[in-house]
Amino acid sequence: MRSVHLKYRFVLAALLYFSICCSSVFATALVGDIGGTNARFALVEEGSLQLQNIEVLQVADYTTVELAIQQYLLNHSSPEINAVCLAAAGAVADGEVTSANCAWTISRSKLQRSPELKGCETIDVINDFEALALAIPELKDEEREQFGPRVEGDNNSPILVIGPGTGLGQSLLIQTERWRAIACEGCRADFAPADQNGIEIWKFVDKKVQGKVYWERLLCGKGLELLYQFCSDQAGMQKTLAAEDITSTAIHGSDQTSVQTVELFCRLLGHFAGNATAISGSWQGVYIAGGIVPKIRAVFDREAFREAFEDREDIKPFMKKTPSWLVLAEYPGLTGAAVKLKMINETGS
Repeated sequence: MRSVHLKYRFVLAALLYFSICCSSVFATALVGDIGGTNARFALVEEGSLQLQNIEVLQVADYTTVELAIQQYLLNHSSPEINAVCLAAAGAVADGEVTSANCAWTISRSKLQRSPELKGCETIDVINDFEALALAIPELKDEEREQFGPRVEGDNNSPILVIGPGTGLGQSLLIQTERWRAIACEGCRADFAPADQNGIEIWKFVDKKVQGKVYWERLLCGKGLELLYQFCSDQAGMQKTLAAEDITSTAIHGSDQTSVQTVELFCRLLGHFAGNATAISGSWQGVYIAGGIVPKIRAVFDREAFREAFEDREDIKPFMKKTPSWLVLAEYPGLTGAAVKLKMINETGS
């Protein structure tokens, strides 16, 4: 009987030790969503997608991402960090992000040498729209708005995620044995005019910028300003306005040029989304995220978007059956970074 009790106590001790060891993995993780303007940070606990201590810092206020992380951790008296996943705008190669829109160099090797992250078992750097795509299955009903035809889409096809902000992001979400997100650089695809007005836009922008006229030139904050100048020029005026003022005056209806600019912006976004959907076969649906669209939700021209999106001649029936959504969640990039860490914890990748 004594040997049975000893064996039972040994088993309990082993289980307790195992649970303690397991609980140390990703006990507290840092997630970040870093764009050209804002750097969003939060903490998550092991196996959880619940964001805690969310804070938004301005990229321009810090010379490096490491200093921004240091400030964030100081602000929240954070415990030891066991894992990190940063979602950053730009192409990712070998754990380093290259971005034309962010002043920071974000590198996994540099993060590993940061004193604040010493002892981290996992440090991952991913594209911000990879994170956004991973967040899509986690969206609650109130965190998305469907517009256009009320259709289901083809569940055997990819989901397209796009979003204009400081730059223009794009990714695909594919379901196999699990969800897999693929970051794309469609923002660098050449802008191809679809009609005479598009030709005039191309000519106008080509005179204003150095280098090629690609989609990101038009579908971002600076692009909104260029489109405002174009609409003004078409009306025989020479007006300029900052992006935040364009969205504000369009919402209030106090500047007709701003109203026209937002309508044109939505139409071009539909054109871009239609191209990307046709190329990738993303018949399951398109989700629009990014920093601009939530701000102009009240005046987002859904009809103009869908009209340009569906205008594909022979494949128009496919386009009509493809649903479209606005992402309304405030911090989907942070959620996606947390999803990525959870995947690493569960499967190792």
